[in-house]
Amino acid sequence: MQTNQRAELLAVVLACLRDPRPLDTRSDSDYVCKGFAFWESWVDRGWTGEHADLWNLLAVEQRSRVSLVSVSWVKAHATQIDVDRGRVTYEDKIGNDGADKLAVAGASLHQVPSEVVVHAHERRKLAINVQRMMVCILQARAEAESSILEDVVDIDRGSEMGDCEVLGDHEFDSRFGDEDLSEVHDCIELDVGCMELECTDLFIDDESHPGHAILGNGL
Repeated sequence: MQTNQRAELLAVVLACLRDPRPLDTRSDSDYVCKGFAFWESWVDRGWTGEHADLWNLLAVEQRSRVSLVSVSWVKAHATQIDVDRGRVTYEDKIGNDGADKLAVAGASLHQVPSEVVVHAHERRKLAINVQRMMVCILQARAEAESSILEDVVDIDRGSEMGDCEVLGDHEFDSRFGDEDLSEVHDCIELDVGCMELECTDLFIDDESHPGHAILGNGL
């Protein structure tokens, strides 16, 4: 089955086989450019990925070739803005646009068998379903982790408030002496054995709890 990658690779192979002159080839396929750039690193063992027949044919041609061949990457579907900003040269834009037109015209000459079309649609549908399933799994996991975390925090907060809400007379006097703390709105830290409270409003309710320090709404 012909794919974009195979078509891009075949174009480079045919250019090398048909033209013995030094070639400066341009391609918008990152797959082809990287594979060609490192052909000497895999030529001895042979290409182990897809389209091995074409890659190995290209490697044999490269080994026996006298003239130099280079394959450079160009931006696909470039616009005039890309040219103005230096992302691609005007010549490369025109050449790539012309190659795309030839590819579309060539593809229109070949009728794809109906079973190939059906198989392609089935694979696409399967891929979409798998992606949706993975998204649902990740969402369910995130919700479960969030619920567990909230339960743990609620348990910790309950134990802290139950043990440390009120300071008795003796402990309060030893910490704060005889200072007038009828209403204090300050940022303090209290280590009450089991927790640290930051930025707490501390006040004295002389009527209901004489001599007791009550933690206010700063929690």
